[in-house]
Amino acid sequence: MFAAVFITVWAGSAVVTMNGQLLGGTMSFFQSLCVLGYCIFPLDLAAMFIALLRICGLSSIILSIIIVAIGFVWSTRASTVFIGQFIVPAKRALAVYPVFFFYTFLSYLVITL
Repeated sequence: MFAAVFITVWAGSAVVTMNGQLLGGTMSFFQSLCVLGYCIFPLDLAAMFIALLRICGLSSIILSIIIVAIGFVWSTRASTVFIGQFIVPAKRALAVYPVFFFYTFLSYLVITL
């Protein structure tokens, strides 16, 4: 389980970072990787909170979706604001679009696992 999530985060971050670089972004490769990694923290909190609810027997799918949605919005907003600063405004939507899918997939993993 750990290896699958680790590879998913690593590969997804690399793809998003390369996309930003190819669109003419001025941020460094490792700077983008670090920001994407730090912005996963709200989803980590959501996963821990859902796990605690499951242990207490208070878990429901609707509650899990709400908790993950809050973490998803927080993560996506934090990373798109930062990445968007380094991209030309005309190409900004193309640069932040993969970020949305990256965090969507991670949110899906949090809900299903």
